[in-house]
Amino acid sequence: MGTMNKASFIQFNADRLVLNLARFVWQMHILSAMVLWFALRGHVDPTILTFWAIWMWGWGLAQGWISFKGSAIAKQELPLQHWPRLFDLTAIMAALGYGYIGFALIPENNEPLGVFVGFVISGGILTGTGTHNMHYPMLVVTLLIIIPAQAARVLIENVGGQGGIAAGMLLAFMGLMLGLGWVLRTFTRRGFELQWEKTQLADALAVAKAEAEDANLAKSRFLA
Repeated sequence: MGTMNKASFIQFNADRLVLNLARFVWQMHILSAMVLWFALRGHVDPTILTFWAIWMWGWGLAQGWISFKGSAIAKQELPLQHWPRLFDLTAIMAALGYGYIGFALIPENNEPLGVFVGFVISGGILTGTGTHNMHYPMLVVTLLIIIPAQAARVLIENVGGQGGIAAGMLLAFMGLMLGLGWVLRTFTRRGFELQWEKTQLADALAVAKAEAEDANLAKSRFLA
C-alpha cells in the first residue's frame, strides 16, 4: 500500500478486520429473513412480508459480495477505497429491515411470536456488536434504528407502567451493546497500535543494522 502513517495503518486494518469477519455474518441476514418469513406467514399481509424478505435477502447478498470483494483487495494490501463504506451501507439497510419488522410486522396481542421475533433480532444485534465494532459510527446508527423501534412498539401495545419498563429494558440493552462495542473497539484498536509500533521498531532496527554494517565495511576498507 505504499507509505502509511499510524492513522491510515489502523484504519486499513480496522476495515480489513470488519470485511473479513463479515464473510461469516452476511448469511445471518439471509437465514433470519427466512425464519421470520416462515414464522410470520398467516399473521402478516403476504405482500408486505414478501417485500420485506426480498429486502433482507437482497441486502444480505450484497453484503456478502462486498465483504468477499473487499477482503480479497485487503489481502493484496491494496487501498480499499469505497468498499468499507459500501459495507456500512448494507448494514444500515439491513438494520432498517430489522427495525421495520420489530415495529410494524409483529401481530398485535401475540406475545409468543413477538418474543420470538425479538429473540432473532437480538441475535443479530449481538453478532453485529461483536464483528462490526471497528466501524463504531455505523454500529451506533444500526442500533439506534433497531432498538428504539422495538421500544416504541412495546410502548404502543402496552400503555402504562409495564410498557415503560419493557421499553426501558430495551433501551438499557442498547446502551449495554454500545458500551460493549466501544470496549471491543478500544482493545482491538490498541492491538493495531502495538502492531504499528512493532513494525516501526523493526524498521528502525533494520536501518540501524544496515548503517552499522556499512560503517564496519568502510572501516575495514580503510584499514586495508
